[in-house]
Amino acid sequence: MPKSMSCGIHAVPSGGGLRADRGRAGHARGGHGGRSGPVSGGVAAAPFPLLVTICGSMRFAEQMHAVAVEESLAGRIVVLPHVDLAKHRPAWPEFVRDRYKAELDELHRRKIDMADEILVVCPGGYVGESTAAEIAYAESLCKPVRRWDPQS
Repeated sequence: MPKSMSCGIHAVPSGGGLRADRGRAGHARGGHGGRSGPVSGGVAAAPFPLLVTICGSMRFAEQMHAVAVEESLAGRIVVLPHVDLAKHRPAWPEFVRDRYKAELDELHRRKIDMADEILVVCPGGYVGESTAAEIAYAESLCKPVRRWDPQS
């Protein structure tokens, strides 16, 4: 993908639902308007839907899941983080949780690699250190970045 392509963050309106009419520009993998499904009997299947990776602090897990529902209902494929180590493994020593967090962060970067765009769930505009790193990583790949903040 050419480096001259502009990458940026777009606000998503909270009152009218998530944007369903998002334009689809060309993409190296073909995903933004060109990625098609498997060929069956010599005829290509319908294009795959947009693949969205949701990013945000695990403190907003409930909001991320709600956004994932809306994105899915809008016809998009959605991937998001699922593991909150402080919640799911509170008895683990901190050094063990830190090791797993690093591995989960790497796994989430692979989800960003697969995505056509990322959607940052940031109630109140909060973007923590990990989420900021995910945004920077997505922008380095020239992935479109949208924000969802119910307060904006």
